[in-house]
Amino acid sequence: MQSNKWDNVVRRRAFLKGLGVAGAMLPAGALLATGVRALTSGDTAVLRFLAAAEILETDLWQQYNELGGVNGGNASYMAALQNLDGDMPQYITDNTDDEVSHADFLNAYLKSRGADPVNLDEFRALPSSQATGARQVGRLTNLQKLVVDTSFYTRYRSSENPDLGGIFAQAVKIVNEPAIPLNDTDTPPATGQPVPPVTTAARRMQAIANTASFHFGYIEQGGASLYSSMALKVRDLEVLRIVISIGGVETDHFSLWHDKLGNAVAQPLAGDRGDVSRSKQPGDRALPDQQDPARADRFPQEWAS
Repeated sequence: MQSNKWDNVVRRRAFLKGLGVAGAMLPAGALLATGVRALTSGDTAVLRFLAAAEILETDLWQQYNELGGVNGGNASYMAALQNLDGDMPQYITDNTDDEVSHADFLNAYLKSRGADPVNLDEFRALPSSQATGARQVGRLTNLQKLVVDTSFYTRYRSSENPDLGGIFAQAVKIVNEPAIPLNDTDTPPATGQPVPPVTTAARRMQAIANTASFHFGYIEQGGASLYSSMALKVRDLEVLRIVISIGGVETDHFSLWHDKLGNAVAQPLAGDRGDVSRSKQPGDRALPDQQDPARADRFPQEWAS
């Protein structure tokens, strides 16, 4: 009996390591030791919902990866991202690879349990960026005109509890702004990106990269919250293991981007306005310096105590 119990523990730990750390690359069929068992309708719905979310998330990250990843095709955008952190292209590519593997794994697992996988290809109708580096294919998501909820940045620095009625202000206001270059006229791909940026074109590109940094965190905090919520709704223990394991990867992603985006609201890249959409001239959209003690509106009042 003790031997069987230990074998179960080893198998469980091996599964969690392979799924959570290696990016969910285990073949779904390998999870089934006793043949196909039908999922409940509720578990099927949860997995299909998560698969759809991962496909949408993959679409977002693939656009970022094409322009700013390790093999990104837009030199100026990559340089602006690297002003935030020198390893940004690698982080973007790694995050993209994870999301692709999550979507593929969830669909493969659904099929292995006799359920229909998710396919959103018929909805790939949105246009691509026209900037150098972007593939000209239909998209599911639009990174060219974003409204980003940045309240997560204040929420994780607040003593208030959202479950007890806490309301959290936007850290910065990002309304109808691009997070990727739109075209080569607006943001020439060979523009130098000094720190701080000095030309209109360089400021414009840095502002786009700074906006992306907040969107990275926004995407992944949503994923982390989603999986922890869905874990409470499933019944099959194997499904629970999958949901918790992928959720851990999403949480890790969020912790990374939450750290990196801090450089967008600190000198030397930050500006002096709290509203990224209110600018004096095209391209002049710096995020506010949230580290400047002279800014009365830099944090909610409780942060200053």
